[in-house]
Amino acid sequence: MPRHKLNISEIQANNVIFGQLSINKITDQNLLHMLSAVKREDFVPPAFRHCAYIDQDIEIGSDRVLLAPLTFASLLQLADIEPSCRALIIGGGNGYAAAVIADLVGHVVSIDDSSELTAQAMEHAKRLNLKDVDIKQVKNMADGYPLSAPYDIIFICGAIEQLPEQLTSQLGIGGRLVAIRESGKSLGKGILAKSIDGHINIREYFDVSTKPLNGFKKSIQFVF
Repeated sequence: MPRHKLNISEIQANNVIFGQLSINKITDQNLLHMLSAVKREDFVPPAFRHCAYIDQDIEIGSDRVLLAPLTFASLLQLADIEPSCRALIIGGGNGYAAAVIADLVGHVVSIDDSSELTAQAMEHAKRLNLKDVDIKQVKNMADGYPLSAPYDIIFICGAIEQLPEQLTSQLGIGGRLVAIRESGKSLGKGILAKSIDGHINIREYFDVSTKPLNGFKKSIQFVF
């Protein structure tokens, strides 16, 4: 039987999986499989398809980016995803995160405040025949999506300055939230927040930088 001949996108994807991700201790085999199976180049503008797998953020419109492959994979591995999980994706953009996560969990809700990106996400979900995935447009992403709470996983696709209480309250018992928290320096931190005995425990893991998401800036405190 003749061997399958890899096309360029498959070669690029394999280079990411077996190169930079494995070297950087991304070891979850189910996650690695989905990162290889979902064609990242289908979620970037045509002008950037040739560089879809380089390890940097890519602009996708509406002042939003597709997270760099290593950043995206590192956050997902921190989340410790299991098939029984219910996941909320915040800043889901054009649906790439939902496409990767959909086969790793039981149910996905993906929200965004951009009508343009939400429409694209719906088209991708239909094209890929994603099951148990709800794509929603919201006014304020920092509010999460309480109608479908509680969640086992909350994945924030962008940088935040603060972690709103109304969002962490949507985590179920033992739930995990992953995000990039800005530190006031050139680099932010990849964080994991866990709901433990009614309290939120936050740990920092790696240095990273990406574009901030709408709605997550700290409130300005006035002193009189």
